[in-house]
Amino acid sequence: MMQLIIGCTATNLPPLRGSKLARELGVRELCMTIQDSSPERRNLIVISVGIIAFFVGEASIPADEIRLGIVSVTFSRPDALIIMLWLIFLWFLYRYWVVHRSSFGKEFPPELNSFKNSLLVRNFVESRVGQNLAIEVGEPNLKEQGLEIEWLRWREGGLEARVLERTLNRDEDGVVRGRGVVNGGSHSLVRFDGFRGWLVTLRVIAICLFSKPSFTSYVVPFCIATLAAMIGACSVAF
Repeated sequence: MMQLIIGCTATNLPPLRGSKLARELGVRELCMTIQDSSPERRNLIVISVGIIAFFVGEASIPADEIRLGIVSVTFSRPDALIIMLWLIFLWFLYRYWVVHRSSFGKEFPPELNSFKNSLLVRNFVESRVGQNLAIEVGEPNLKEQGLEIEWLRWREGGLEARVLERTLNRDEDGVVRGRGVVNGGSHSLVRFDGFRGWLVTLRVIAICLFSKPSFTSYVVPFCIATLAAMIGACSVAF
């Protein structure tokens, strides 16, 4: 038999010492909750970290009682709490997937496209088309024709870029402010294939994933949940 008492009271906390400011900061720290604009992501991360801490720390449910405050609940099968924990984990995982399954597909392509004018991409594209791309800052108040990367995207297991010849209108600072279509101008599709292409692809994807929010906002919670499931499964199996 195990008795579980659910709840929380201020008397359970040790007295705070120090100045008034320190006490106020201490109360705020103790009462602070995880802030996240997505409750589904917050719930999944919290329960996943809890599962990891439980099994890695080799925690166990005591056979006598757990005191958390006001309501008293008695369990004759403490192992049922572990089953409930895994059911809640699966529910949070399912809810997160349902709500955010299209988020990565919407956010990642624009983030990847923002690297189209990076030095890595420009050097590779120039080597493939055999011409130099138009520079981002040139002579002021100049109207010229040049090659530009229209977009960079992920397709069929690799990167590809579309290169167009355009009319470029530069302002007094030499920055392109207007673009026009060149009738009969050249255009080409560049695939990032070959050994060098794959190296550029890996570097661009790695930089994009760790410097843009879509990866940390969507993929990382799945990684934490997967780690929690693996650790829990191994702990049960062995």
